[in-house]
Amino acid sequence: MCVPNEYVFLKKVQHIDGCVRMLDFSEEPSNNKWTIVLEDLEAAGYVNLARLINCSFQLNDVVISWILRSVVKILTEIHAVGVLHCDIKPDNIFVDFKRSLVKLIDFNFSAATTFTDHNDIPPCTPDYAPPEVLVNRNPWTVAGEVWSLGCTAFVMLCRRFPFSNPWMSASMNPAYPPCKSDLASHSCRSLLTYKPKCTVTTGEAVLSPKAKDFLLFCLTRSPLQRPTLSALSQHPFLKNSDKVIDIPDIDEVLRSPAILVS
Repeated sequence: MCVPNEYVFLKKVQHIDGCVRMLDFSEEPSNNKWTIVLEDLEAAGYVNLARLINCSFQLNDVVISWILRSVVKILTEIHAVGVLHCDIKPDNIFVDFKRSLVKLIDFNFSAATTFTDHNDIPPCTPDYAPPEVLVNRNPWTVAGEVWSLGCTAFVMLCRRFPFSNPWMSASMNPAYPPCKSDLASHSCRSLLTYKPKCTVTTGEAVLSPKAKDFLLFCLTRSPLQRPTLSALSQHPFLKNSDKVIDIPDIDEVLRSPAILVS
């Protein structure tokens, strides 16, 4: 029997506070089954990020930037021990607003940072997968995680995916909502040396200049030109907030049924 992928990589990150705890693990050779027991994050006061996005609850830029900054920190820590998550999306992010904590779950798609086998590409969630993995079938890299984080940020800010067809991400730019800088001049200095042309849609929430620049930064089509996690952590959008103390009416959100974005 092969040991489950999730067990292999979860075991490597158990010392990292931002990763879900594995409480127990057992095998049933006769049934060819494995059982992994994980901590119950909802019972511990966490709420699933996808649940928040799919209800009427509005996350502001300060909260969004804090969540993203927390995920960047966790990714930096798991990459340091040789693990790529390979499935960053709202469904796999849990947030405890009262204690200002964020945790990642679901390491089933994870891979080693040294993974280079082009003939054995891990599965992925298409709407969050980078074009080099989804379309070109190249192995996951740290740059791919940055793309997934950008898609997650896009969904939080815009309440939709950046691409109506994710397989077009290799040849098209995302359809961005209007930016405040499109309506008035601003002094936000971009960290990009080159900004791709982007399609602007109407009838949506207006992005702040810093938020739009962050999305452009993450969703750079070429993985070689995509920012590192270290560079992302210095982006002005991620410096919007300190710890989030609490969000009003969060208990009301917790009573709502969950509809996950995946």
